[in-house]
Amino acid sequence: MTRAIASSVCLLALLVAGACGDASSPAVAKSLPQVSPSAQAQALSSQMTKASGVYGIMLPADCAPIAGGAGLCLSQIATVKEFTAYYQTFMSQRGEWTFEPSYSTMDPDVGVSKKLGYTTSQIWCQATSPINTTIILVGSGNNSDQGKHAEISVMDDTGESSCP
Repeated sequence: MTRAIASSVCLLALLVAGACGDASSPAVAKSLPQVSPSAQAQALSSQMTKASGVYGIMLPADCAPIAGGAGLCLSQIATVKEFTAYYQTFMSQRGEWTFEPSYSTMDPDVGVSKKLGYTTSQIWCQATSPINTTIILVGSGNNSDQGKHAEISVMDDTGESSCP
């Protein structure tokens, strides 16, 4: 993985929360928590029906584009933590996707402490040729939990040279 991922996460966090930490350091290293799929994540599955256009990763049915948000959409069917749990479960069950903990932030409170806002970022890659890498960003739009208000971005991060 390269610094491009850290820069991409930082740019997206800037769009979501209006803040960003040091773009030269990896975007908040935090290991993937050992969590069983939550009931909320399982319930969200039936509401994830809008195509993101990235590797078959779906967005919530109510996800409305945010003006000037460069690919961000707003959903009001779940919280930041619930969407984060959903995407963690979804991606880990798809096979051939590798989670990148060194470049991911799974706890939105850690996102706040790193000046990313109340935001999580998940970086996943596939050891294909070329390497497929996706960034899934979920945030509240500022530094606090807004309840069932989540801004979501799923993006393809092309040009990566490695995937563990």
